Amino acid sequence: MERKICSRCKKILGVDNFSKDRGNRTGLSPWCKKCHYEYEKDYRKKRRIEIRNKDRKYRSGEKSIKTRKIYVKTHQIEIKKRGKDYCQENPEKAYAHRKIHYVFNNNKNTVQRSDFECAICGKQPVDFHHENYDLWFVVIPLCKRHHMQIHKSGVVE
Repeated sequence: MERKICSRCKKILGVDNFSKDRGNRTGLSPWCKKCHYEYEKDYRKKRRIEIRNKDRKYRSGEKSIKTRKIYVKTHQIEIKKRGKDYCQENPEKAYAHRKIHYVFNNNKNTVQRSDFECAICGKQPVDFHHENYDLWFVVIPLCKRHHMQIHKSGVVE
């Protein structure tokens, strides 16, 4: 059997366009990979908030925390190597991050992270955003959500 009909789009396609499915008698999925991708994309789009809440609940759970700790413990060398590689590839960013970290973790300093609010929503910030890494001391306090939005799309919704 070299060709198969997709039950969703009704196109005749080669078997390499279908995923494996042991539950099906042919051993292949009834939908082609493209149709399955479109279905999954639409499903995630419709249930975005529900999926996000489910993911957050899992990540904050005890099982997830234990899994993360085990991963960090078993992959310590690779994690350190990635950090070292990042610092070598981005020296100006690494320098700015170290300086800001020093400012907030120096015991002599009276400035604390808790003294700042997110510049967009007013929540307690977790991060400080650098618009220009050459000016390491010029930062924008942002909560995690808004910091991620800026780095992903460049704009905040």
